[in-house]
Amino acid sequence: MPKNLNRYLVLRDRLLGAIDVLFREPGNYIVILILVYSTIDIFSWLHLDDKSDELNYNNAQTFKKWVEEFMRVDHHGLPCTSDDLWAARCGLLHTGTAESRHFLNNPEVKLIRYSTGYESNLGKHTVLFDHGKLDISEEAIPLWERTIDVKLDDLFEALKLGAKKFTKHFMSDPKEMKKVLSRAERYFKTIDTAWAPVEPVSENNNDQS
Repeated sequence: MPKNLNRYLVLRDRLLGAIDVLFREPGNYIVILILVYSTIDIFSWLHLDDKSDELNYNNAQTFKKWVEEFMRVDHHGLPCTSDDLWAARCGLLHTGTAESRHFLNNPEVKLIRYSTGYESNLGKHTVLFDHGKLDISEEAIPLWERTIDVKLDDLFEALKLGAKKFTKHFMSDPKEMKKVLSRAERYFKTIDTAWAPVEPVSENNNDQS
């Protein structure tokens, strides 16, 4: 196995696995979205063109490039653009809200509403994960024209397919693989240290002086 490939695969699979686990419990929607957008950030950093880009790269361009190349191209059930996703990502990761400066400053960008579903002993449930009160007036921005619905399950499926395609992409190109795995070497290490138990101090050993 190439050096550092396992470090990449472990992080990739744990990120996607954590999202999958969160889907099993209703109500984890904002945490799922935070992990989805953070995972795209991580993959897009790995996909930077060269070493010098790491010092001064455009995060928006890098994020949108990865989305276009690996998420949207093969997933036709995803109605939003990479610009829509970038705006949603900025709002959610920076403030925990749906709106961002990218949405406010770009009339072509749409505000994403999410939907999903789950089953319980009461039957099938549909959940709409909508934005809260916005810091803008509907006179300034007619929201009914600038809102788009995205299924949370479709977004996660597109991410999983994108991760698979990205892995296949760099594994088939020795130069790309060397670049990606050299960055993976910088991931956090997990160091599990077993500490010997501390011997309890006996009351009989108290200082008598």
